[in-house]
This record gives sequence, C-alpha cells and structure tokens, in this order.
Amino acid sequence: MNQSSGKNYLNVIPVTCDGDAQAISEKPITSSDKPVIAPVKKEKEKELENKLNEQKEAKQKAKYERQEQMNILRNQLVYFDERMDVESSTFDEEMEIYDPTEEDIAAYGKYVTIASKMENEAPIIALVYIERILLKTGILVNKYNWKRILLVCLCVASKVWDDDSLENVHFPKVMADVSLVMLNRLEQIFLDLFLNYDLVVKGSEYAKYYFIMRTLANDLRDESLSAEEKMNLNKKKQKGDDWAQFPLLQPISAP
Repeated sequence: MNQSSGKNYLNVIPVTCDGDAQAISEKPITSSDKPVIAPVKKEKEKELENKLNEQKEAKQKAKYERQEQMNILRNQLVYFDERMDVESSTFDEEMEIYDPTEEDIAAYGKYVTIASKMENEAPIIALVYIERILLKTGILVNKYNWKRILLVCLCVASKVWDDDSLENVHFPKVMADVSLVMLNRLEQIFLDLFLNYDLVVKGSEYAKYYFIMRTLANDLRDESLSAEEKMNLNKKKQKGDDWAQFPLLQPISAP
C-alpha cells in the first residue's frame, strides 16, 4: 500500500496459468470510480403504485360494465315473462299465472318435444342449458318465465342435436301458443345474452344430466302408481335377472 500521496491504491497481481506473476500498474480508486447505486427502492414503489392504480381502475371499469350488463339483462328478461306480449311489446300485469307443479312442467316439456318431433336427447341437452343460464346469469326461474325458458332451451337443443330439426318458422305451425316473432326474440336473447353461444355439451355432462332426468322420471312414475302397482314393481325389482346375480344364488335352469 502506498501512502505517500495520501490516497488509497490497490495492487492487483494476477497469477497466470504458468505461475508467473505480472504486476499491473497501480490505479487509485476514487469516489468517481465507485458504482452508482440507482434508487431501486423508489422505482419499485412507483411501479407497485402504478399497478395498484391500474387494478383499481380495472375493477371500477368491470363494476360499471357489470352494472350495465345487469341492466341489459333485466330489460331483456322481461320478454320471457308470460305476461309480456312480444309482438306488441305490451305487459299485462293483471294476467293471473299459477305456480306450476312437477306434472305441469313435465307435461309442457312432453308437449313441446312430441309436437316438434324432437329426439329423446333434446330434453337432456335443454336441462344442461338451463343449468348454464342459472350459473352464468343468476336469474331466478319462477312461475312467470319457466315456460318460455324451457321452450327456447328445447328448441335450441333440438337444433344443436338433430340436423333435421324444425326451424323457427316451423315451430308456430305445430304449437299454437308460439309465434315466430316471439321465438326469434327469445332465441336471440338466449344465445347473445344468456349463454354467449356456449352450446357445446361434453359426454360427461350429458351422462350426468341423463341420470338426473332418469331419477326424476322414476320418482314421478312411482308417485303416479297405485299401492298395488308399486308392490308389483318392487317384486320385479327384487326378483331381478338370474344371469345378473353374482355369485349365483342357485343353479340356472336352461329353458
């Protein structure tokens, strides 16, 4: 260390591979040679603040968009109310609508599918769409709108599943309570606003709702049977098929 000039010097003597020492000219380390430390902390704080502001603005924008969507949904949902005449856009508040029973809903679904000659799979696809409407929009299915929601779900399900399905112009010819203007309007709201054209149904979804429908159908059938018919049905269930039993309870006799 050379202290004669009052400055600090660093002697660096690198060693080569051959072991020869080579002296390097001494160079003083002054304050100007020290690395400049940027205000990293302030920059990070500024970036974090900007991100928080952007997130806040995005949330406010999403909130306003959600409110706008809810207002649009509320205005369009009125067309599914049976008290609304779609063709004249008039609303009859004095019309009396009764709460439907399970039999009423099943009977109307059967009426639409039979009159429109829909495939047996259409009601299952329609049930998937109804579930999606509830999850995506949060609307409440009540005594005023259930019938038109079920109608449009069945019609769209028939078009998606069956290539030979009836078109909108044909449905009013087989159902007297349906008009072309009403069906076109309901279908437009259903596709654009309710589901956003999310119409694909996976095999797992179909299987799930198939067994739900089958359970509901069995429950409705059991409720409509008399005590004697229920007893005979239970005996058939208990008897079962000999070939389906494992392990075999007794030898199977050949016919």
